[in-house]
Amino acid sequence: MILGNDRPAVIEHIKALVETKDLNAKAELDDPCLDDSQKQELIRRFLDRQGTRAQELDAKLARYIIKYYTKLVNYKTKIVGLEKIANINDGAIITSNHFNQLDNTVVKKMIQEKDGKRVYTIIQETNMGMEGFFGFLMNNGDNIPISDNYDYMRHEFIDLLEQVIRQKDYLLIYPEQEMWFNYRKPRPGKRGAYYYASKLGVPVISCFTEITDIEGMDDDHFKNVQYTIHILDPLYPDPEKSDRQNSIEMAKKDDRQRKEAYEKIYGKPLTYDFSYADIAGYIKGSLS
Repeated sequence: MILGNDRPAVIEHIKALVETKDLNAKAELDDPCLDDSQKQELIRRFLDRQGTRAQELDAKLARYIIKYYTKLVNYKTKIVGLEKIANINDGAIITSNHFNQLDNTVVKKMIQEKDGKRVYTIIQETNMGMEGFFGFLMNNGDNIPISDNYDYMRHEFIDLLEQVIRQKDYLLIYPEQEMWFNYRKPRPGKRGAYYYASKLGVPVISCFTEITDIEGMDDDHFKNVQYTIHILDPLYPDPEKSDRQNSIEMAKKDDRQRKEAYEKIYGKPLTYDFSYADIAGYIKGSLS
């Protein structure tokens, strides 16, 4: 499913970012651009609505819509390695590669197969400034905004994460930070997901989604694709180590096993030399 404007221009932007080794930079060209006061206002509105009747009704509708899209996007999605997390029942943080606006539905399908609990996605607060249909989903669809606001991150944000874990639900955090459309390769992860896993004392369910071209065209530039989510070895924080030390070590382990997964799945070494074949389904790549 193709979402967003001018995907070929986004692919060229990804190419430029790879060539400068800026692997965690924003690739999208039309995301909301907000100043600090506007970002803080989005956070304030989000917090003010929590627990209200209006928010609960909107969340119920958003969950219904997301459940529909989860089925629509993932009717061919395969899940590999579910047995690796059969014993994780008390909440966890999930990490995965970030390649599509709806790739959290791949993770949600995996959790539906596991135990049917909720998956809350950590998103940039600017996403909550989107308008229309997707703005509604961003603000109500089991998302928790991350922010540059230090006080919010130290207090309300942590409280929201702890609430999810107390519910024995899941938190999806993308270590790569920004979405790179249909990019097959895993990118180096930031430490945030693993820091919070250590702070909350929960495991990390590590995933890597394989993207395969299939028959038929999604639009003029992209073939249809199919997803296979591979569940890798879960990671556990060491209670004898600091949150910082755990986050460094777990991030390295997760980067390493996602690299190994990529090389095994695609049958070639992971490098960051750009090829259009790195973009799943892209016609230009298949013709070059």
